[in-house]
Amino acid sequence: MNDFGIFLEAELIGAINFFFVERGPKQTCMVGYQLDSKHNGKGYMQQALTEGLKIIFTEMNFHRVIAGVSPQNPGSIRVLEKAGFVKEGLERKSLLIDGEWRDHILMAILEEDFTQHLQRVSKLFFQ
Repeated sequence: MNDFGIFLEAELIGAINFFFVERGPKQTCMVGYQLDSKHNGKGYMQQALTEGLKIIFTEMNFHRVIAGVSPQNPGSIRVLEKAGFVKEGLERKSLLIDGEWRDHILMAILEEDFTQHLQRVSKLFFQ
């Protein structure tokens, strides 16, 4: 559906992808992202994800965005939590990776959760 590049000056350092779009009564999609490892921990993905979610919720009128994340990837879990996603459950053995079925944590954010999250974050910075 939509792919967004993450640039640091003129260098492409990552991307965010919104896919598995379901319109009609669901109004949902899934998000995935990747970032050059030398830029991990600098807040770039957090900022890019927040900007992408603004577009998805305000311009494209989605109701819900979901993400699947490996339990062995605490950095990615933290990025999602900082963006306002909540853990909804565990998808047992849902992805075949390196010949082994692996669990993934299902996380999601609703439009109203995102709006409230932005309000909380802006109060932290503008008080």
